[in-house]
Amino acid sequence: MNVMAALQSMSPQMQGVSAPGLESGLKVGDQNKTDNALFEQALGRLEQVDESQATANSLLADLAAGKNVDLHETFIALEQADIELRTMVSVRNRVVSAYEQVMNMAL
Repeated sequence: MNVMAALQSMSPQMQGVSAPGLESGLKVGDQNKTDNALFEQALGRLEQVDESQATANSLLADLAAGKNVDLHETFIALEQADIELRTMVSVRNRVVSAYEQVMNMAL
C-alpha cells in the first residue's frame, strides 16, 4: 500500500489530498510536472477566493441598497469569504516562513 492510499483510507476528510513525491516510482521530470500542477491549483484556489470575496461584497452592497436579498445568505457568504481569506493568508504565512528557514540554512 502506498502512502497516498494509506492517507486517504485514514479519514474521509483526506480525500483529494495531494502529496507530491510520495507516489511510488516518481521521477525527477515527473516531480516538476507535479510541482507545476500544484502551483496551477494554488492559483486556481486564489481565483476561487477572489470570486467568493466578490460575491460576498455584491450581496452586501445589494443589502445596503435595500434590495430584496436574504440576510442569512448574505452573512453566510461574508463568513465563508472571511474564512477562505484567512486560510489563504495562513497558508501564505507558512510558505514564507518555510522559505525563510530554507534561505537561513547553512550550507
